[in-house]
Amino acid sequence: DKMLTDFYGATGNSAVQLRYAYCGLEDTNPLDCQPGYSDFHTGLGCELKYIVEVGGNKPAYDLSLEPIYNWIFENCHKYGFIIRFPADKVEITGVDDHTAYFRYVGVAHATYMHENNLCMEEYVEKLKDYTEKKPLKISGADGKCYEVYYVAVDGSATVKHPTNYAYTISGTNEGGVVITVNPSMQPNSRWYSGAGLFRGVALV
Repeated sequence: DKMLTDFYGATGNSAVQLRYAYCGLEDTNPLDCQPGYSDFHTGLGCELKYIVEVGGNKPAYDLSLEPIYNWIFENCHKYGFIIRFPADKVEITGVDDHTAYFRYVGVAHATYMHENNLCMEEYVEKLKDYTEKKPLKISGADGKCYEVYYVAVDGSATVKHPTNYAYTISGTNEGGVVITVNPSMQPNSRWYSGAGLFRGVALV
């Protein structure tokens, strides 16, 4: 809501329509994936479209077709969103023509992916190189500093986490978890738990 409010303030354009945000396993999802393999099952993203008048009708078009919506592409990371299926990452994501789908991953991760031109698959793979002792340090677009690392999990396991700072643990659904530490916040601070932010490759 804040992103679209700021979008309107910056562009004066309000012709944005939120279409799909969640599809159940029994529903036909926009990605035409088999049940259990779609980002739309997570409820962590949404598809944004814009509306134009054509002969009295109001058809919806992808944001990528309208230059004025470049503001969303350039600024969504500041609100914790990523372009889940970038047009230049089709060979990696396996999804074509769906740049209007925005996935929430949190400001820290969204900032790093935006600044380094990474899709989510590339980012999760990169995180596997970072550990508790050697975390990835990120300066978020929100002005906060974060430390992120990956822990491989095989079956049930005990995962070490900080006790003096706020943190989130997110499953990757492919054998590991991502731990995001916010050193500026105390453990009892209210901060979104973030469980499952990186889920969506194959729901289990």
